[in-house]
Amino acid sequence: YTATVTSELNGCSISESVVVGFDFDQPNIATQTSGLINCLDGGVTLSASSTSDNVSFSWTDENGDIIATEANTVVSEPGNYTATVTSELNGCSISESVEVISSCTDQNTRSNSLLNSIPEVEVKLDYSIYPNPSRDQVTVSFSSPKSGHASVEVYSLTGYLVSILMDDYLEADTRRELVFNKGRNLQSGVYIYIIRLNDYVITDRIVISK
Repeated sequence: YTATVTSELNGCSISESVVVGFDFDQPNIATQTSGLINCLDGGVTLSASSTSDNVSFSWTDENGDIIATEANTVVSEPGNYTATVTSELNGCSISESVEVISSCTDQNTRSNSLLNSIPEVEVKLDYSIYPNPSRDQVTVSFSSPKSGHASVEVYSLTGYLVSILMDDYLEADTRRELVFNKGRNLQSGVYIYIIRLNDYVITDRIVISK
């Protein structure tokens, strides 16, 4: 920008320029969870980090309510949580979300309101996991007398999504045979599978033992 001063007596003028820069650099962010909510601990730790200097942290829940203003916090309810890192130098911010999943769910359970309105025979899934334990691949087989959107996901014990075996519409009385660890070389260990059909949730463990 250039400023000019002009004399009203003789018309002479002088100018001087200044350069105005900009700083829109966003800080960086990384997030993780300590695992799944289980029936023993009842909660997981959400962690956010940044290698950028002079930043502040905040965590919000699915409703946008702030639940913490620190990098780490503990939650006990499943859902999506969002971490925001804000630069204290220029006000720029960046956000990242993580999903918290609960493995503390009894098999073939659902909400009380639906349980009261639908006969029990309509809510049970016919499923099997075999072989379990396994040295390599595992078959997840299931069907339901009720149609609906079904998903089958496998997680590590640290909460990392290992595989999405299904995310599709399931017709009633149609059996699906899904294969986990086919053509892969996963490490030996315990994995959590979660089967969802509408409001039903089934979760249990798969053991890979080489």
